[in-house]
Parts: sequence; C-alpha cells; structure tokens
Amino acid sequence: MSRVFLVGAGCGADAIGARGLSLLRRCDCVIYDDLLDESLLGECPPDCEKIFAGKRSGAHSAEQAEINRILVSCAKRHRLVVRLKGGDPYVFGRGGEEALALREAGIPFAVVSASTSAIAAPAAAGIPVTHRGISRSFHVYTGHTRDGEMPDYALIARTEGTHVFLMARSRCGEICRGLIEGGMSEDMPCALVSEAGMPGARAVRGTLHTLPDLIADLPAPAVLVVGKTAGMDVRSDLPLAGVTVAVAGTGEYVGKVCALLREEGALARPLGVAEVRALAFDSFFERMMQFSVLAFTSSNGVRVFFARAKEKRIDHRAFARFRFAVVGNGTAETLAEYGFYADIVPRVHTAAGLAERLRGTQNVAVLRAEGGNPVLGEIGEEFLLYRLYYDDEKLRRCVYEAERADILAFSSAQTVRGLLPLLSMDRRPPIVCIGEETAKAVRAFGYTPAVAKDASAESLVKEIVSCRD
Repeated sequence: MSRVFLVGAGCGADAIGARGLSLLRRCDCVIYDDLLDESLLGECPPDCEKIFAGKRSGAHSAEQAEINRILVSCAKRHRLVVRLKGGDPYVFGRGGEEALALREAGIPFAVVSASTSAIAAPAAAGIPVTHRGISRSFHVYTGHTRDGEMPDYALIARTEGTHVFLMARSRCGEICRGLIEGGMSEDMPCALVSEAGMPGARAVRGTLHTLPDLIADLPAPAVLVVGKTAGMDVRSDLPLAGVTVAVAGTGEYVGKVCALLREEGALARPLGVAEVRALAFDSFFERMMQFSVLAFTSSNGVRVFFARAKEKRIDHRAFARFRFAVVGNGTAETLAEYGFYADIVPRVHTAAGLAERLRGTQNVAVLRAEGGNPVLGEIGEEFLLYRLYYDDEKLRRCVYEAERADILAFSSAQTVRGLLPLLSMDRRPPIVCIGEETAKAVRAFGYTPAVAKDASAESLVKEIVSCRD
C-alpha cells in the first residue's frame, strides 16, 4: 500500500532528521518545495521521480489545491512518496492542509518533523530565542500572507519576548516600521538571517530603525528576529564555525570527511560529483593464484573488490596467501574494515610512490580505477575495478555548491577533472587536496592548492583548519 510522508527538511541539508533522510533515500517520488537545500535531492534513488512544487512571494509555481492534487496522484502511482518541505511541515508550511487532503483521499500518511527555521536560523547566527533574564518567551509569525493582511503591530510591540518573522525578506522594512509605529523602541535590536544552513548564509544586525537600510543584497529565504536577544552573539567558536567547506569526491570517504568537518564547526557540503560503477574484473578471480601481492590505489577500489568477492561467494580465507599494498593511510583504513591490514604503504602517498615501493616485486596485481595514473602498470598486471560516472543533474548541483563555498576540498584527481573545469568563480577560494596526485590535477587548472600531509580524512580536515587559520 502507498504511503506519503510529509518530511521537514529543516534549515540546511545538515538539519534533516535521521528518519527523514532514511525515507528520502528510499522514496519512489519526492515532491519538493522552493527555498530548501536542493542538495538533499541528491540523496534520492537514481530512478526517483522528482517534482518541483515550490512557492515563493510573487512567483507562485503551484497553488495549494494543485499541490494537494499532485500528492494524491503520486500516491496512487508510487509506493513511497516524500513531500519534502522547508523547515517543519506544520510551521507555516501548510502541512496540515496537505495532511487533510490525503486523509480525505484515503491515503495513509505521516509527518516527520524537523527543526523550524524560527529557532534554527537565529541559532545559526548566534541568537538564542530565549535567554534567562532577557527573554522568557518567543513568538512566531509569518512575514508573508497572500491576502496582504497586516498583523496587529501594536499588540506585538506590547508583548514581551523575542519575535520571529518567517518569510520576512520582502516585508522587512514594513514590519520594522509597523513595530515602531506600534510603540516599540526604534533602538530595539533586530537581525535578518538569510539562507541559514546553506552556502552563502549571512546575518545582518541592526535596530528597527537601521536594519531596513542594511539588507539590500540579502536573498530569501530570510528570518527576521526582533528583541533583546537579537543583540546577543553566541555563535560557535569552533575553528571552522561559519565556514562553508565543499568536499568533492565519492561515497563513504566524503561522508567521513564531512562528519569530521562538522565536529570542527564547518557547514560541510558533500559534493557527490561522480558515482562509482563497477566494471567486469572476474578475470582476476579466475587467475588470482598467479599473484602474491594485491595493490589497491583507492578506498573505492577496496570496496568494489570485496563487494564482488562476496557476490561470487569467495571465502576470505582465499586471500590469506596475499600481501596487501595500498597507496596511503585512507585506503589502508578501508582495507582494515574487511579484516586485512596493509603490508606495504609507501612513504609518499601517490601512485608513483607506490610504484617505487613495489619496484622489483614479483607477481603484483594492480587493482585500480579506470583512467588512473598509468605508472603502476609498469610494476604489475592491471585489473580495472570501476569507473567514475558523471550525472549532469548532480554536476549542476555540485557546481552551484562549489561556487559558493569558502573552501574546496578534493579527494581524487578524477574528481578535480570532472568538476573544476565547470566552475566560473570570480574569486579563488582555497583548495585543499588529499595528496600530490590530486594536487597536480588542480595545478593544471592554474590553482595553487594546499596538500594534506597524508591520504587520510583526518589529515585532510587538519589541513582545511590550517587554511582557515
């Protein structure tokens, strides 16, 4: 039976909850809003139907009745439908109307809440909506109504606490003037927080009197915060707080780097530039007894290799006779996940370094990606395990993210060659690379990158922190 989940996307891709992300990764269809973090769409299955049903002030792409109709129609065609909504579905998201429409149509549904931008956006700017001795309550309003109805500014001005206006960009000046005319001091602290949780996030602070003249270049979505706590600044003091780092690469490695970056306070943006697609390399297994050393050049290669071994039901005891060589510590760590520990790790973590370390070694099987450095072909027989596949839609989103990042990080030379030529950046953000092979590819495009001390996620993050310092 079909199910529809009204999922809150929160404030930026990092804010979506575990349950919402799990549903997004399994859904057959996603119907998504405007002004949410589109990088979340990259989490959907490749064959997922994606339908834009966003609305913004002055440019309504779909009426609510039409969105309700789309929801019901999709639920009749798909097993699992996600209605992805910015912030929380039930905080000015009209999720209640969609829930009632689904109930009327007899379609089972559930709501998956997320942190509303009424709390998350101010917090990202270092503004607590409540604070002992300053604000004992907070109040949430919509800054935009279709009928243009004016709120009772005099009532709001008399109400203690912090006042948060959502969707307030286009009416910020009107709201500030209305509160002053309603009796609130023109010196009351306030702030407009733009694109919270996304690349380019900014917060402009002022007073009711000064703020409208300070926000001309701030884009939507934006949240207006009015009250004494808006004069506070308790932002994170972690090393990368407020820094957007885009990490280009593939698979679990990028996820690991991003997790470590978040521990340092960064807004980490995983750029899944390419998908790993396994090639046919069963010829290795047919001849594996001819080799004594298995050389891996990437974590992706290790995973693809052992996934295929599992499919072929090859017992791990069959690999007991081999010595294992890897290009660097990151690949060694992935190999260890499968219960094998690298015997050979070059001092210089590059393909050339591994080739030099293995020179003179007999019966080496080089297990690598298509299109990698050919130098390893000189010291053993090559078996191509996978190629990187570039999806146009994913590349488009990656370009958008990369051009807005404060720092770019690359985990492979192939990823550099896939993404860097597409960027048209007026500025040149710092670029950090996992190793010399990747750095060489970056230099070919005229950039001067920083290079991690070794090929591990921890070392890459440490170098990124150093760039910020």
